[in-house]
Amino acid sequence: MNFAPHSPLARDLGAVEYIDAIARLGWPDHDVCGDVHGIGHDQFASLHAAFGETFKGGHLVGHPVPRLAGSLYFSREIGRVWKHAEYLAMWGMEPTDARAQTALAVLGEDGDHIPAHYMINVNSITSICGPDGPLAEPIFKLEALMTQDAEWERMIDHFSGGAVAYGDTWRELQGVIMGSAHQPFASGDPQTAWDGLPDYAQRMMAAALTPQSRAAFEALGYDLSFIR
Repeated sequence: MNFAPHSPLARDLGAVEYIDAIARLGWPDHDVCGDVHGIGHDQFASLHAAFGETFKGGHLVGHPVPRLAGSLYFSREIGRVWKHAEYLAMWGMEPTDARAQTALAVLGEDGDHIPAHYMINVNSITSICGPDGPLAEPIFKLEALMTQDAEWERMIDHFSGGAVAYGDTWRELQGVIMGSAHQPFASGDPQTAWDGLPDYAQRMMAAALTPQSRAAFEALGYDLSFIR
């Protein structure tokens, strides 16, 4: 919802404003409209309050290792490197924060902090399906959407409230990997993605992954045993 640089409002849109704008733009031509990545799950309650059962939320998850690898490779392609000071500023984090201390110990002041940044997102899995918060919306697995009719059917039925019939047109793109961000999923083997990570990224992931997050991912069926 960060449109402030391009909007005369000069501020980010709230979740309700954002989805309302999407609905106004998309509703005349589509039975269902929505967004990926535009809102956080902590804003779902306000959207349910505003739109009732019309709003459907969900969580897209994937094995954290190929996702970290994709994020790192994409950042390299565009020449993005975040040092420690930029990492702290991005998260509004104090240098005394335990996460900051871990990142500094592994990466130093001038090391690439993309893996440290990404690990904050990885550890947020507990707010979706771990002890930090009960699951309020369904989870859809990225790997299953790449390979299974059943996962597509389940997702489409949920988001459309049964209004859209499932089809198999997604298969036209089965096996197509677009861009470096998704390339690590091509092998279907997270261990291969892990082995391809640079040493500093492996060390950062092993140091930052919390026991609670490891347990949450393993409960979803992901093998993280090689992260150590």
